[in-house]
Amino acid sequence: MKISSRSSKAPFVMVDKAVLMDETLSVYDKAVYCILCAYADKDSRSCFPSYQTIARKAGCSRRKAISVVAHLEELSLIEKKEQRNSIGDSTSNLYTVKPMNVPAEQSDEDNALTDEQQDLPSEYEIPAQCLFKQKQLDGSQG
Repeated sequence: MKISSRSSKAPFVMVDKAVLMDETLSVYDKAVYCILCAYADKDSRSCFPSYQTIARKAGCSRRKAISVVAHLEELSLIEKKEQRNSIGDSTSNLYTVKPMNVPAEQSDEDNALTDEQQDLPSEYEIPAQCLFKQKQLDGSQG
């Protein structure tokens, strides 16, 4: 995988976890939101990719990208501002990525461990003798 040659860009992007975890959003909603996050300026959270670029990067048609952008705008996950040049012709839209508003108790639920996860021992609680036996079973030397 080739990492972008632009040295000012990190090879990762910050995306609102609540958006990724929201089961009511479609895969297209999440993909377009992530694409806009990837293009967004880190300070202003604004960007201006074309619908064609959004569609190509999200793996969908231009028409689908337009409808998804409208849906994300309805959900207040993005703000879209139409831009025009000096003679009034449309240019690219300016998008501002917004965080998802999640009630505090819901975000706590997302981070909470299930009863099953709480019952599992951590690697620090497993006796060293058991770990040694497992390594022997795997054929590795301890």
